Amino acid sequence: MGSRALLITLSIGLGTLLSASKAWPQQRSLTFKEAMQTALEKNMAIKIAKLDEALGQTFIDASKADFDVIFTSLFDYTDDRDKPASTVLGTRIETINANAGLRKKMATGTLFDVQFINKQQKTNSIFTTLPTYWDPRLSLTVTQPLLNNFFGYADRRHLKQGLLKDTILAHQSKDKIEAALAAIAVRYWERSAAQENISIKK
Repeated sequence: MGSRALLITLSIGLGTLLSASKAWPQQRSLTFKEAMQTALEKNMAIKIAKLDEALGQTFIDASKADFDVIFTSLFDYTDDRDKPASTVLGTRIETINANAGLRKKMATGTLFDVQFINKQQKTNSIFTTLPTYWDPRLSLTVTQPLLNNFFGYADRRHLKQGLLKDTILAHQSKDKIEAALAAIAVRYWERSAAQENISIKK
């Protein structure tokens, strides 16, 4: 069924290409080079084959995305104005958290997570020695899988699968394009020979 559909598509495409020459002046005929170039630009079967080839790159990009550097951030503000039993304890506490971090997975499957945690707090309590203070901290978390993704085995296999799928689609796309061009070339020369025979008979 697929071969029949491809043949019909090629026939329609070739017919469109060659029939276009009828709209030109009689002394201007479609050359073989022009027919091939037009087929590369407008033939639907070739366009689909090129899309298949481009699809292969998405598999590579998806597998490489596992190793992207990821930026994280967090900002929040709290204004606590609850009424305590005694005003000497303060009637207001402002808290600001402004955090930022980076995460990166290595080829070994090791995940590094660096976080800069920055906290500011302000209060009006008369018993607080530091009514306003900053509490900046830097943390590093290292995670290493020990089972299925030990030493990055699963991640590397995912990347190899992406490269393999890209290679397969590239070869399949090339074969489809060559087959389409070959079919168009055969029909072009058949039509050219028929037109030449008509000219000789005249």
